[in-house]
Amino acid sequence: MPGFAAGVMLAATSFNLIIPAIEYGGGGVRGALIVMAGILLVGIVGIGLVHIAMPILRRRGYVIRHQ
Repeated sequence: MPGFAAGVMLAATSFNLIIPAIEYGGGGVRGALIVMAGILLVGIVGIGLVHIAMPILRRRGYVIRHQ
């Protein structure tokens, strides 16, 4: 059941967010490249922020390490 829910959410993301963004970016290859660059940039920055924040949160006791 969780796999089905993940598939539904992935399809909703694709059809309701990414495709209109490509059209808004000018359509075709240009719009797809703009959207792809934006998604990658946001992903890289987000992972970088988590990478910086996790040691700080662990030291303060907000995140418990599982052993």
